[in-house]
Amino acid sequence: MDAVSAANHRFELQRQAFIYADIKTELLESVRSKPQMYVFREEGEDYHYCEILTEVEPIYDDKMTSSFKVGDNFKCMLRENSKELWFQITQGRNFINLRDPDKYLKREVDGVDYYVFVKMTGLSIVMVTPEVVDLDKARKLLKKMSKSIIKYDVHGNTVIKKGVR
Repeated sequence: MDAVSAANHRFELQRQAFIYADIKTELLESVRSKPQMYVFREEGEDYHYCEILTEVEPIYDDKMTSSFKVGDNFKCMLRENSKELWFQITQGRNFINLRDPDKYLKREVDGVDYYVFVKMTGLSIVMVTPEVVDLDKARKLLKKMSKSIIKYDVHGNTVIKKGVR
């Protein structure tokens, strides 16, 4: 890699670091101010939900590592290796990786915050609610948000709908 390419690569990593740090900070502020969170993963017709009561679970903010943790099953952090930097959420044994800032959307509807991470074969949403809602209501809200953002092409790949940005 020549000097110009190396400088451009470093610049891009720094740009992404600021974007991912902003996402982490917004998510942490939302989690601290609202009593409930759902983590939703969709791949085609397969859906997974996880409820976390943020008003009960302890929240640990580790500014030195630019990460935070809610209870024992949710962690949000910036990760990096020698070639790339990415944003990662760990929920139990599941990972949500954001490697391209253009695959991230944030929506706020009726006080509910939706942090949407689009991947090639589906999407993940972290929904933070201002009041505790049951799973049936959460399912409806999450599926409605998912359908408003993505569709699937003939090969089963995720496509962000036009006009969503």
